[in-house]
Amino acid sequence: MSNSFNMMTRRERVKAVMDFKKPDVLLWCERFYDETLIKWLNEGLPADKVLVIDWEVRVGGVSLLNWPIVKGFNPYSYFGCYNFLSLTVPLDLGPLPRYSRGF
Repeated sequence: MSNSFNMMTRRERVKAVMDFKKPDVLLWCERFYDETLIKWLNEGLPADKVLVIDWEVRVGGVSLLNWPIVKGFNPYSYFGCYNFLSLTVPLDLGPLPRYSRGF
């Protein structure tokens, strides 16, 4: 484990899971929709650090839709998970086996 608090890095966690070992915390990736967060706030999710609920017209392409937007609240840090839309996976699309130039 890499640092003084005995916390694994993200890489160490994934490697531990792939080696059938126990990571320090479970890997959890999630996507929270704004409508769901508004419902949870109405049901009692603490809104201390929150909150501006606003309506936005999204002009993505041609469609114009009204969606509620929760601003000032990060559910990923609150629940301790990762936003799977922000995760990147490097892909090696090169030829296998590697081409070697033997001059």
